[in-house]
Amino acid sequence: MKKLLAALGCVVALAGPASAATTVDLAWGTADFAAFNGAGDLMIWGADAYVFGDTIDTPALLDLMLSFDLANPVTTATGYLDLSFGGALLLDGMLGTITQQEDQLTMVFDGLTGTAASAFGPSLTFELAFVDPLGAAPVSALVDGTSYDVVGYGAGSEAPAVPLPATLPLLLAGLGALGVRVRAGLRRA
Repeated sequence: MKKLLAALGCVVALAGPASAATTVDLAWGTADFAAFNGAGDLMIWGADAYVFGDTIDTPALLDLMLSFDLANPVTTATGYLDLSFGGALLLDGMLGTITQQEDQLTMVFDGLTGTAASAFGPSLTFELAFVDPLGAAPVSALVDGTSYDVVGYGAGSEAPAVPLPATLPLLLAGLGALGVRVRAGLRRA
């Protein structure tokens, strides 16, 4: 019976808690801003980044593109974030939301695809900080034709815990009944 309980403990441990979030580190990059006819584009191309998590540990190239209406940049923003390594697409996400803080943009990318998408969970939250001060609304302070030094850090949403198989309760009931029967047989002998 002790062996049975130990085996059940192993099964429960295998279905344990969620894993830690996978992260993206952009130690330094350049963001270029261009404005035309009331619209603005903020672009980062081929910036050196590093991706780290339970199932991935690799350098990567980061591409980020934001497009928005200059009159109302936060509510009209669209964009994407790509991570690649050796020509392979590790992660691609579409901008879901964006907020501004002092010298910083916080973006949530959803609809993640790519070979490493499962390591990030359903979304990636990426914080992009401008090295030079731009104020509380950095998007409004961007100047056409200017390049900005930036740093960034992102974390995937935590991966969900591995669910127990639907047949596990049946297996446990069967093992329990078997244990009771064996124990009853040992008492008779």
